[in-house]
Amino acid sequence: MSTNERTTIFHAPYILPIGLPPISDGAIKIRKGKIVAVSRFRDLPKTGKEKLISLQDSLILPGFVNSHTHLELSCFKGVIKRKRPFSKWVREIIEAKKKLSERDCETSIRDGILESLRGGITSFGDITGTGLSLKVMERMGVRGIAFHELIGFKEEDARRIFATFMKRIIMFQKKLAGLESTVGIGVSPHSPYSVSPELFKLSCGFAGRLNLPVSIHLSETEEEVRFLKNGNGPLKKLLLDLGSFDRGWNPPGLSPLRYLHSLKVLSPRTSIVHFNFFDEEDLRVAKKSNIKIIYCPKSNNKWFSRKRSPVMDCFKKAIPFSIGTDSLASNDSLNMFDEMRMFKSLYPLFPAKKILKIATAGGACCLGLEDRTGSLQPVRFADFIAVRIPKSINSKNLAEYVVREVKEASLSVINGRIVYDSLGI
Repeated sequence: MSTNERTTIFHAPYILPIGLPPISDGAIKIRKGKIVAVSRFRDLPKTGKEKLISLQDSLILPGFVNSHTHLELSCFKGVIKRKRPFSKWVREIIEAKKKLSERDCETSIRDGILESLRGGITSFGDITGTGLSLKVMERMGVRGIAFHELIGFKEEDARRIFATFMKRIIMFQKKLAGLESTVGIGVSPHSPYSVSPELFKLSCGFAGRLNLPVSIHLSETEEEVRFLKNGNGPLKKLLLDLGSFDRGWNPPGLSPLRYLHSLKVLSPRTSIVHFNFFDEEDLRVAKKSNIKIIYCPKSNNKWFSRKRSPVMDCFKKAIPFSIGTDSLASNDSLNMFDEMRMFKSLYPLFPAKKILKIATAGGACCLGLEDRTGSLQPVRFADFIAVRIPKSINSKNLAEYVVREVKEASLSVINGRIVYDSLGI
């Protein structure tokens, strides 16, 4: 059902705009995919020609932004279990991906998006090794950034890998030229243990010239920290076994973040995913570089025993951060309500309204979509969800109820178009 070709008003007992107080007896007026007005229903200008959609017993809030996921791996749900050491799990992923056809990948992406919509997610920061997620995301009408992944640790392969990447990006740019697509392009040099210094410089330099967002897996495991400081351990063995180790490479003897800082590849458009292992100097570098941190509550906390988490440090130092689900090869759901509950259980004193802001506006900021989505206000695109709430809920405990109790969305709207509906509208 499409609503973006005409003026439509969605009316609900409550609206939670994010950044503004809750609105009781609220309404959102949308036209051509964008929000025209958000206010109390009685205060909303009406002509009588608008289509009215009434959502009883519901709360409307912005759709969640999943800052980090791998939709291509959705087919591995329940098939591949996270294992220690990390390198063993990586081997299984590599072997399993070799068996996937293009059709398998497209089906996996589609199924991941459908599960995500039920989980309240309307925008994605997706890491794609094939480029197929851009096509499927656009076809299904969801918003996001398709981060094209680059992998190659041998310095001699850097220019060849970069040239192949360039051809893919140019092809997609031609396809998107002149279109108001809901999906943009990003760059994802995978990680310091899988990308050579030259490939980092080429890919991040390219992103800088085109003002594209960058997403990098960083400081995810102690194995990664050990590899960069000492040049040994399970990740070196993995690279040797794959024939991917560069024997001319010398360990920088730095933390992962300080290593990238030394390569001069960090920028305000860079998002660091995971950041599980760090120290005070890393935090200073993160703040100085104006990078953003993406935290994956369930994926990380069910696997690692960490000395500290980036959440409170980033919050105290005003380093922007957001929430990602990671993939179904390392998580059991693509559901932002699950992630927020995990977040709240780990940090019970962290205010629910701030968790909601991190899952919406925070994610939009990390992906460079803050002028399009993440909050409900005029000119933003009409990306929002509805959730069922009991009549006993009042405006003061809306956020707490959503974070602690809600399991899934009942309605999802993207670009003014209903893309998921369990209410039968």
